[in-house]
Amino acid sequence: MKGRFRPSPALLVAGLALALALGGTGYAALRLPANSVGTKQVINGSLLKRDFKAGQLPRGPRGPRGLQGAAGATGATGAAGATGAQGPAGLQGGKGDKGDLAGRLFERYFCTPEFGGPGCASTPKEITAPDQTNANYFLTASLPAGSYMVTGEVDLVANSPDPDVNPSDWRVQCAARTPGYTGFASATVGDLAGEANETTLTAVFGMTEPAAGDIGIKCWRTAGNGASGAGPNPQVIYAELAAVEVGSFTTSQQP
Repeated sequence: MKGRFRPSPALLVAGLALALALGGTGYAALRLPANSVGTKQVINGSLLKRDFKAGQLPRGPRGPRGLQGAAGATGATGAAGATGAQGPAGLQGGKGDKGDLAGRLFERYFCTPEFGGPGCASTPKEITAPDQTNANYFLTASLPAGSYMVTGEVDLVANSPDPDVNPSDWRVQCAARTPGYTGFASATVGDLAGEANETTLTAVFGMTEPAAGDIGIKCWRTAGNGASGAGPNPQVIYAELAAVEVGSFTTSQQP
């Protein structure tokens, strides 16, 4: 009768190795003692971030800068801010130069029904003076000190109710003047051949007055085409004085 089988130590070691191999990692995980797994037992790429404690993994190098994102939508307009306090007044600037043309216009006129036009109701001015000295101003205007371009205009008539028997024939001269400046104009009016019964005289001149003063128009008559003046006196049916202020004025006489 054979005796009981007793395995050898080598057979026992081989059987234990086979059992471990067939049991897999699950057995090892349940049975491995603490701190028994080292670098050699870990498979590359098998560990995740959660398998490490905070601070165990070193910081990697900074990556390249990403592309700039698209611009965002424009935000809504903010509420208007409160009005700031008014600043102090600035210093007053210096007085500017007077322009070349100040532009102020001074005008005076009269007109009669014989001239026509709306509002013409003045009485005609009969010219009776034989010379400038005895002539009176029939239209005047006041001007402040300054430089002006002055225009004087006079409409004259000279006609006789009986031109065949007593024709009108006069040489009329008019002056638009101030105490220091004068503009003249003249014409022959009447009923004789070559004469006009009505004409317009215009006198223009420049002036500079250091103080306020008056300008005016006056006229006188002398002999016309005949040896002496004859017939009804000439009359002024319209007259106008206009003075435009200018920044500067220069006058000279041509040799």
